[in-house]
Amino acid sequence: MFNQIGVPGILLFLFVILIMFGTKNLPAIGKSLGESLHSFKKGISGGANDLTNTKEIDEDNKQ
Repeated sequence: MFNQIGVPGILLFLFVILIMFGTKNLPAIGKSLGESLHSFKKGISGGANDLTNTKEIDEDNKQ
């Protein structure tokens, strides 16, 4: 389904977003989206580190 969107569909989607939010609000929306993506990635990598630390603690307790 999504492989049939193409360039015209993406341009139409961006045009509709531009009309809905206006040119003044788009930078704020982009900034908040970028910050949320950054915090999500940070949380994911932090979760992986927590799992690694938990495994190390469990291995130390078994010895």
